[in-house]
Amino acid sequence: MNLADNILDKALELAESGSWEYVRLSDIADELEIGLDEVSRFYRQKDDLAEAMFNRADQVMMIEASKPGFKKLNGRE
Repeated sequence: MNLADNILDKALELAESGSWEYVRLSDIADELEIGLDEVSRFYRQKDDLAEAMFNRADQVMMIEASKPGFKKLNGRE
């Protein structure tokens, strides 16, 4: 796994334990014990993290959509 993925994973973890509203790039850097400049190389602002999260969800959806039985699932599933 690369650093960009680790940063995104940590952001999601922090959001789960609190709220996305309170997630800060500096908190992510502190949690990963890296500099804020390293976070900023991949995600210059929190909106970039949100975009990466949606991209990841889309990728997972495409993988799942190719599996048998996917079309039988309801929207929530």
